[in-house]
Amino acid sequence: MTYLQMFKRSNIPITWTVILIGIEGPGKKERLLVSQDIINYAIELIELNDNYPQEILKLASATNNEEEYIKNLVVNLAQKEKLNRNKELKKWIVILLKETLNKLPESPLYGLIALTEFWESFDYPDYSPHIVQGRGNDIKPEDYYLKEFYEYCVFKHKQWINDILKPK
Repeated sequence: MTYLQMFKRSNIPITWTVILIGIEGPGKKERLLVSQDIINYAIELIELNDNYPQEILKLASATNNEEEYIKNLVVNLAQKEKLNRNKELKKWIVILLKETLNKLPESPLYGLIALTEFWESFDYPDYSPHIVQGRGNDIKPEDYYLKEFYEYCVFKHKQWINDILKPK
């Protein structure tokens, strides 16, 4: 499943800013959207709507090896949206966090390390539900790495995702 399909499945609106973030790599991550994902998305938009910007037609007719051309078209479309980039990044965080939660190891030690690495890749935003041992708290390691605390952390992450996805 592609990331854009994951957005659709999660009922998270796809914007050109979201797509641009996927091209550039959300947070400290590498590029997550390939040219074909973007071309396919443009084709879908054309099939669903008769009124679309010229850039979408150009995207739909682009080829996989025209990465810079595709990125420039997406930059233009994203600039026209004038959306809050941090808000659009949060959509990526939700998708990637869902993916991370689905792959977490059972071990509290390795699971908490995976969650910490995940949030580190986004520079620990203020809205993160994650608790890092010793960072702004006085949780002892022997308490932090307990199975119960790990389960609590996973629960808090799932609750955070649900709160973000709740219709407003």
